[in-house]
Amino acid sequence: MKSASISLLYRQPQPEGDEKRFLVNLIDSPGHVDFTSEVSSALRLTDGCIVVVDAVEGVCIQTRVVLRQAWAERVKPVLFINKIDRLYTQLEMSESEAFEHIKKVLRSVNEVTSVLWLEEWSSKQTNTILDDPYELGLDEDDGEYFSPSKGNVVFGSALDGWGFRLENFIDTYVKKLGIRRDILTKTLWGDYFFAPSKKMIYKKPPSGKAVPMFVNFILKPLWTVYNAFFPARDEEKIAKILTGLNITMTDREFRSYSTPGAAVGGVLRKWLPISPSILDMVIEKLPNPQEAQASRIPVLWKPALDSDTSAGSVPGDDRSMKEAQEQMQQSMAKCDAAAKDTVCFLSKVFAIDKELNRIHRPGVAHQAEVDDGESKRLVALGRIFSGTLKKGDTITVLGPKYDPFKPEKYVSTMVVQQLYLAMGRAMEPINEVKAGNIFALGGVKEHVLKTATLATSRACASFDAMKRGGAPIVRVAVDSVHSADAPKLREGMKMLNLADPGCEVYIQPTGEYIVAASGELHLNHCLTLLKDEFAKIEIKVSTPLVSFKETITEELARDIESEEEEEEEDCDEYDYETDEEESRGRDTDRSLKAELEWRKQLKSKALSHGVDVVGKATSDRSAILFVRAIPIPEKITKFLEESQEQLMHLVRNKKRGHQSSEFLEFVEQAKAVFDECGPEWTKRFAEVWAFGPNGSGPNLLINKTTNYKAPHWFPMTSTDSTRYEDPKEGTDEERQTIERIHTLDNSIVTGFSMASENGPLCLEPMIGVAFEVHEIAIDLNVDISRGRRRCTPILMLQLLHP
Repeated sequence: MKSASISLLYRQPQPEGDEKRFLVNLIDSPGHVDFTSEVSSALRLTDGCIVVVDAVEGVCIQTRVVLRQAWAERVKPVLFINKIDRLYTQLEMSESEAFEHIKKVLRSVNEVTSVLWLEEWSSKQTNTILDDPYELGLDEDDGEYFSPSKGNVVFGSALDGWGFRLENFIDTYVKKLGIRRDILTKTLWGDYFFAPSKKMIYKKPPSGKAVPMFVNFILKPLWTVYNAFFPARDEEKIAKILTGLNITMTDREFRSYSTPGAAVGGVLRKWLPISPSILDMVIEKLPNPQEAQASRIPVLWKPALDSDTSAGSVPGDDRSMKEAQEQMQQSMAKCDAAAKDTVCFLSKVFAIDKELNRIHRPGVAHQAEVDDGESKRLVALGRIFSGTLKKGDTITVLGPKYDPFKPEKYVSTMVVQQLYLAMGRAMEPINEVKAGNIFALGGVKEHVLKTATLATSRACASFDAMKRGGAPIVRVAVDSVHSADAPKLREGMKMLNLADPGCEVYIQPTGEYIVAASGELHLNHCLTLLKDEFAKIEIKVSTPLVSFKETITEELARDIESEEEEEEEDCDEYDYETDEEESRGRDTDRSLKAELEWRKQLKSKALSHGVDVVGKATSDRSAILFVRAIPIPEKITKFLEESQEQLMHLVRNKKRGHQSSEFLEFVEQAKAVFDECGPEWTKRFAEVWAFGPNGSGPNLLINKTTNYKAPHWFPMTSTDSTRYEDPKEGTDEERQTIERIHTLDNSIVTGFSMASENGPLCLEPMIGVAFEVHEIAIDLNVDISRGRRRCTPILMLQLLHP
């Protein structure tokens, strides 16, 4: 259940009798939806892809996902419609019914590509009209990308090993019917009808019994072969078919097939072998590296080539930053193997046995491998986009977050000692690899985490992040059965985290090891690898848990606001009631009239901040908080999600001041994201009080109060201090109010963290929710000097869980 790469030498026969040789780098990726990350890794390294669609089931969800991934990576697809045999053997369709069914399947695939094309065209329409819609060949006259007439569709059965394109039949019918090749290529697929008496092709049936040419000239011969074996085997028909097709099959071959389906598959495999059809389509319709990289590099590699970069310098290079990056871009676009700069991308890391499964060739001595003392070694699969990578070269490893203008971060250096040509399970050691090829690189355990960019110059920017599928949603806690195996489990978890691009491994605050996967099948695969390949110990696995997140939307907020307005018109009774626990400690002599008057005043004060503002009082009513919940823009939410580890690191090390360069760098990045979301969020940027949950989540607590300067996260200047200071101005009442609020600060933040970690719907973590504190009203007449603080985190938790 993982991608596997192999390099094939294809000798294509030519009409003149000679042959052309092509090197085909092939990566086979799993088709299950749980392994979408493996598909992403394969697409980044390739220039074209073969999309396999089931002829019976048609377009599935994963088909749409794969086509969208290929579109985003600028990988040109071709189509293989598989399991054509099932239309006869299982669905028992006639030739005409099968033709109509195949047309529907093909139409569904083309609808997906049309939607992708229209989405991109619409997004760019405001700037520039596309000169070439992704160079797909999506013609305006037919609106189809995949078409047998274009040669980018193969029909067949992968299990039985047979397949065909229109080209397999065209030469035969050109001689037999006397029709020009170009006309037959255009009309052999679709609603075209042939009149034998006139030798004319019509767009409409010339008679009532006429059938499309695809049915008459392609499907009928196939169905004739099947009819000779089903329902009972007809030896006379079979002999006649084999003679007509010039195929020789012995009785021993027929006896080796246990079922009629296998026997007919053997005949069709000799008549229409699938390999030449697929490989000829790949060579003719998919671009070579020189053609593909010219269109892919501007999308996959985006350095900051603006006027400000020209002044930048490159460590160890006599070129300016702009000059170096422009030369790299040109070299990669041309796929120049002789370029000065070598640039590669590693899309995945996988584990192989220490004893390499090499391809043994007579008389060829294998090179000695480096003994690192480990039973498993990690190897990265990558592609070289420019230059030549050789054994012994010193290469710079750039992480996904690497910035050429800060060349000291997210970077390491390694010497290339283990360079391989991936041949399925085998690894063939090689001395060098040139631009446009796929290779495997060993010795990456200490340098690469899932993906990386390799370059000879630090002026190189990292490649854009790959378009992964959804985040892992199924998680389990794992532990070793025997406590003595804990170190092995820890090392195995590290290996699993490196080797699986879609798996996440982390440690809970409780100390539990968590494995998160995309689905049940992916999870079982990861646990099997952990147990049998990496840790090699017995493990205990908890019950799987599916992760959910709770959030709010603009539409939901408006609906709630409308409902509240209707409730206000129907009922004047105050909504913010307290429960029995909050009623304890309340003055017993408070009259009902005074209670209702107090609630009415509280309601009026809440409405002064807005209809959607909620108020809540402490049990002794010494403090009242007025809070509003709003959705956070998607850009900010995504940034906070990606920055959780960095935020957690800052929290643990208490790096919250301007003296930390790491913190100031985070502030600059955050401010840029907030600014992109409009002036309102630019203002809120300076009012962020806390992140949640646990100080590093994708939720915000925002201070909108006018009488309290909370210790928020974002200092605007290096001299700006946002921490609490004793008030030296104002009346005694104002100073006492601020001091009272300051004593409640930690309780408010803790309550916010608890609420955002356990949402009100099903106690799942919140995401993308900002809580604005509009006012903290203090009653100085209530004595809080005795005992505990009255405004506990429970107040904030109840306030955010109405």
